[in-house]
Amino acid sequence: KKEKKEKAAADAKSEAKKKKVEVAQGRHAAEIIKIKATKVTDWSVDEDEESDISPIIPLDEPVAVLPDFRANTEMPWMAEFPSAASRKAIWEDLYSMYGKRPFTGAVSGHFEVTLPPWLDFHRLVLGEDRVVYNEIRRQISPMLTIAWPIVNGKPVCLVVGVDPRFETLSTSPYVRLEVRRLWQWVCHWVLLANKGDSMTLADHLALVNAREKAGSRVDEDTWDRLTLAHVESMGDVRTAEYHARVQHEAEEQLVPELHAILQQPPRVAKQCLGLWVRRDKANMGMRIKFAFKYWVRVAIKSGKGTDDVFAWHDAVSNELVQETAEQSSDQ
Repeated sequence: KKEKKEKAAADAKSEAKKKKVEVAQGRHAAEIIKIKATKVTDWSVDEDEESDISPIIPLDEPVAVLPDFRANTEMPWMAEFPSAASRKAIWEDLYSMYGKRPFTGAVSGHFEVTLPPWLDFHRLVLGEDRVVYNEIRRQISPMLTIAWPIVNGKPVCLVVGVDPRFETLSTSPYVRLEVRRLWQWVCHWVLLANKGDSMTLADHLALVNAREKAGSRVDEDTWDRLTLAHVESMGDVRTAEYHARVQHEAEEQLVPELHAILQQPPRVAKQCLGLWVRRDKANMGMRIKFAFKYWVRVAIKSGKGTDDVFAWHDAVSNELVQETAEQSSDQ
């Protein structure tokens, strides 16, 4: 009986995934038709100049299919913890100038940040076969680690510190500053997660790395904003979870369309992305943010760099501000 139940569950899961793939492929095909009907007029270079005509995403790369929101609720494995003693020592060293700042519901201990209870942990921190976690490890210094305590079968916070294998280096000023830097990045990710953002921690770290290379740093006041966002979301957990679920489901619908657009050469993709963002007037802000995040991830993965992505994002953002101002003045 148990084997039959397990087989039936596995078959149902496989069938559901197959349907999701078919839906994604259908949306991808529909977007390709729209792209072919688009006349590209906003050329960034003259036709006779040499330009990149290779697609941003290879044509043979299949469309990614997002799993359902919080599809996996199993108790995750536990990464090795950084020692409490070294975290306390680093904290007291680096935050002594601010006095003994009390911990809050959001910042629950030395380099500990509380996760919202609805967070899709398996998708955003672990990934299937730990693919997201392994990418996190590649994005951070090998001397550091990120772990999580589990309460009632669920991860309740993320803990940043020195990897136990490098405990002897925890007194190094350089290593201590690296701990604080990673801590601020993780806090920023949790801040966004509290607001319903569904970027994986690995992608967030890659994006912040790219921003730092471009000369932009993470805000120093993340702690205060994180505390406020935590209080607001915990004040109405049901509504906060609903918004996170809606955001996830919206992105699930949009991924195939973005994938199709980014399977075009850069000049075509940029114009089509501008049209795509404007296609849903009520959600242009969400669309431009999601397109930016998706393209950044593709750019980093391909090794082509993120200059084009940042330039496109800044240009379209400015265009939208100008268009909104013009519409307001016409009314």
